[in-house]
Amino acid sequence: MLSRVCRIVCKENGTPLESQQAQRIASHLLKLFMNGLTAEEELLDAERNRAGRLKQSLQHQLPHQNIVADSQLHG
Repeated sequence: MLSRVCRIVCKENGTPLESQQAQRIASHLLKLFMNGLTAEEELLDAERNRAGRLKQSLQHQLPHQNIVADSQLHG
């Protein structure tokens, strides 16, 4: 079941199964499972929420990086 959840999450995120990111997802799923999230839908929801938070975090960092890069070009 954990393998199936990992494959689903990776497919939804466009993450190659052989990547380090997929390994991180699998590791996080195992941790969730060992901490009591044992239903497939719970695990899917938890990983989808985590993926959303990670995307938001990256989006908040990117504008700042672009501003810095832009100022270096025009500085």
